[in-house]
Amino acid sequence: MPMTFTTTGRLIRKSAVYSRVTVTLPTFAILMLRRFAERESVKHGRAETVSTLLEGWILALLSPLEIDKAAKASPEFKSIAAAWVLREERIQRARAKQKRRDTHAKRGTP
Repeated sequence: MPMTFTTTGRLIRKSAVYSRVTVTLPTFAILMLRRFAERESVKHGRAETVSTLLEGWILALLSPLEIDKAAKASPEFKSIAAAWVLREERIQRARAKQKRRDTHAKRGTP
């Protein structure tokens, strides 16, 4: 069972960081979301999904004040959000490392 550390050092299951929710949208909206995800994949050179696209949009809407309020209202919010941040940092570091490798490969340098 995969685990990840929170900033407090407590262990939290990776499955606790993400949840599934089913939404009902008009078919044209689903088709457009898929198109947007495909376009972003090409633009950024990495696989984007409807989920990653929506995640980015939702996060862009959140203010620090809203996040603080949610943390105060929900005891588990802070640890889950911290675990998500750590996971994102790890992903971003891996992407940056891969980008450096790709750049060096294009230049022909080790």
